[in-house]
This record gives sequence, structure tokens and C-alpha cells, in this order.
Amino acid sequence: DEQLRSLPLCGIPQYFMVSPDLPPRGDDPLADLRRRPFLIDRFEHETRQEFAQRVQMERELWGFTGETVVVPDRDSAYTYAELGRGVVIGTGESVMAAGRALASCPTGVRETLHAVWPLRDPSPLAARYARFLQRAFSQRHSLPPP
Repeated sequence: DEQLRSLPLCGIPQYFMVSPDLPPRGDDPLADLRRRPFLIDRFEHETRQEFAQRVQMERELWGFTGETVVVPDRDSAYTYAELGRGVVIGTGESVMAAGRALASCPTGVRETLHAVWPLRDPSPLAARYARFLQRAFSQRHSLPPP
């Protein structure tokens, strides 16, 4: 196992994303979205067992009670959501979600993006570059409280 160094860069809000034609209903939009089909993609090198565990963890974490729809890849997850086939979880910085017809509902959860590099890297440039990135990101985003 290689030891890694990391430096937090920014906090990124998480959203439930759905077709704008099927906005959440009722007094509690998150509860409505949690009852809808949950769209999830399988990672490229993930085993069946790892995927099943991740699906279970994600459903519990986000509180989904509807069916789970497995899609081929992340792009397909956003496409299915656009077409009204369910809910995909995405970030406020998702390049794949940009320019799509999706309605976003904030979850109240923020993810932290980190710069990561090997501890044994002899070059001081990796750490300097990570600090540069941290300054650049801090001008656009704030880190979540610890």
C-alpha cells in the first residue's frame, strides 16, 4: 500500500437531479424524490459483490425506498434522469450534468474534493501544486466545516 498525502480543495454540494418535467411534489421534496427510482451506475472494475454493497450503502445513506435502476455508465444515469426515469445524485460541479435539462434539489450534503499525491514523491512540485489548487478553489468555493 502506497502512502498518500492529501490537501482539501473545496466543498461541493450534492443534489438529487431529476427531469424538470417531473419536479418533486408535496411539502417535503426530498421525501418525494427518495420514493422514486434510484439511478446508479456500476464502476468499471467493480465486482458484483462490491457493486451490491455500494448500492445498499447508497440507498441507506440517501434514504431511497423505491426501486434501484442500474445504468451502464454515469452519462446514462444523467440521461435516464433527464427522461424522467428516476433520480441521480450529482454534484454542483458535474461536467456531465452541465447543459442538461435537469432540475436539482439540494440534499444538504457537501462532498470535499481533495488533491492527492504519493508521499514518497521526491518532487516538491506536487505539494506546491496542491497548495496552488487549494488557493484557486478557495476563491470559488468554501470548504465545509470540520
